[in-house]
Amino acid sequence: MENASPHKAKATELELILDRWERRYEWRLLSRTVPRSLIAALLISLAIGAVGYFRFRLAAEQLALIAAGLCALGGILNLLYTLVFPRSLAEKARYFDIEFGLRERVSTAFELMRGRIKSHPEIEARQIADALAHARAIDPSKRIAMDFRPRELGALAVLLMAMVGMILLPAIVGEDFTLDPPSAAVEGAKEDLREMIETVAKDTDLDEIDRQDLLEALEIALERLEEEDISEEEAFAAMSQLQAELEALENKLEDTIDLDQSATEAALEALNDFIAPSDTGEQSAESASETDATSDLGDLLEGLEQMNQDAAQMTAEEAQAAAEALQRAAEYMERMSEEMAEQMEMLAQALENADLENVQEQMDALREQIEDEQRQQQLDQNARMMLQEQSELAQEAAEEIAQEQAQEGQPQMGDPGQSQQEGAEPGQRAGQSGDQQSSEGQESANRGVRPADRNRPGEAENQRRNQDSRSAGGGAGEGAPSKVSLPGSGGEDQGAETNNRTTGMGEIQYETIYSPSGIDGGGDNEIRLRTDPGDTTVAEGEFDDNPVGESRVSYDTVFSEYQNAANRALESDYVPLGLRDVVREYFTSLEPSAQG
Repeated sequence: MENASPHKAKATELELILDRWERRYEWRLLSRTVPRSLIAALLISLAIGAVGYFRFRLAAEQLALIAAGLCALGGILNLLYTLVFPRSLAEKARYFDIEFGLRERVSTAFELMRGRIKSHPEIEARQIADALAHARAIDPSKRIAMDFRPRELGALAVLLMAMVGMILLPAIVGEDFTLDPPSAAVEGAKEDLREMIETVAKDTDLDEIDRQDLLEALEIALERLEEEDISEEEAFAAMSQLQAELEALENKLEDTIDLDQSATEAALEALNDFIAPSDTGEQSAESASETDATSDLGDLLEGLEQMNQDAAQMTAEEAQAAAEALQRAAEYMERMSEEMAEQMEMLAQALENADLENVQEQMDALREQIEDEQRQQQLDQNARMMLQEQSELAQEAAEEIAQEQAQEGQPQMGDPGQSQQEGAEPGQRAGQSGDQQSSEGQESANRGVRPADRNRPGEAENQRRNQDSRSAGGGAGEGAPSKVSLPGSGGEDQGAETNNRTTGMGEIQYETIYSPSGIDGGGDNEIRLRTDPGDTTVAEGEFDDNPVGESRVSYDTVFSEYQNAANRALESDYVPLGLRDVVREYFTSLEPSAQG
């Protein structure tokens, strides 16, 4: 038994020596594997940083945490490997016998001490003592050196500097270094374009020329969206341009279809006298309801077929009249197809010459041309519908891009209803103030018009016209903003306020400007009314600022009107997204508080 071995003390000492050797060996192993794991961690961190900066707007702090975490993970995995998978005593003894050239002294000594090898006691004692003596003579710090490899350390230093540089790069370059992440709306627009291209390429009902034009427009838009540095504004512009091109192609086809239809209707009208009422009545009503050039061509073909059947029973005068009608119809059809017009003229000549055999031949040829034209018009109709569908898809994609752009923090103007509500509050206060100042009477009430009413210029205009037609006593400022000064009133209305007020640091007096009350600026002809002095409220004050009694309005009130109109335009689709910031900056520069 091992416990009964007389060499227990020597065995314990030899095991301690092996443990010291093993710890030194583990340090050497870590000196070899830790740099490699750090190199791998830094390479992964650099790749994550390159992709994260340019694709996912990764912050420098996040990249530093990722790099530190990966490096720590590599070191922890190395330590766990040595702790979780230790070598057995026999494995260590055999390894160090080979490492130090002990010729199996240590491993044999352990086998003897454990009784696994039977030997003479004296020989056993000598052999164990010899193994212990050789083990004591070995210094592991000298015999087991650290395994730092210069190339790996150099690569580690280079990668470490690169990692530090990548972490500091956003701070050096600035905030514009990172690119915006790919927009979901832009990616969706790309997928829509790919599906549209595939649909158009596989559609057999389209004319080849229309197909090529449509594919070219779609491919150009897709190439633009697939650019790496494209912004949402540029993507919106690309989809808007695509929509405009598709609408232009659609309008071009629609004009062609309308032209063909008008030519066919004119030809039908020219041949109306030679088409049986029973046939033309239903067909004319049908064509009027459908407004389809293809059905009109069908009506024309049926009328020509009927004329061909009646040619044998026509008199010379009727044949002459029919030929003239055919020539007039040919002149109309020339706008659609010159070949068809020539064929109709040849049919008219054959009919005029009473050559029934030639009439039949020309009719057969004309029938083929009309049927070919019907097929072509059907292709044009299909192409127009296809263009309309693709244009709607492009518009939806552009709207999604605009909505996502607005949700990501684009400055938006307030709700028009909210602005009207805010504008109505000063008017309400003005009305209350006018009620309290009863000494001013009806004149102050007529002057006070709420700013909320100015947001509805149509109603204010109608109200002013009605009041002007009923009575001239309301003054030139009826229906105008609340700060209009009436002749002899001596300045601005003190009871009204505007949306553009200061912050309470004192009242700013703005220069009044001329604001004509007539339509199209017609305020040159001044109307002065003579009033009874006894009916006029006596007021004290200086009236020299407006001696001629022109209708004037404060600059801040005029600005408020135009600003409200600009806000409504910005909230609608009248102003493109790219120009909204320009409009806002322009009105901000004109704001009374900014100029004061």
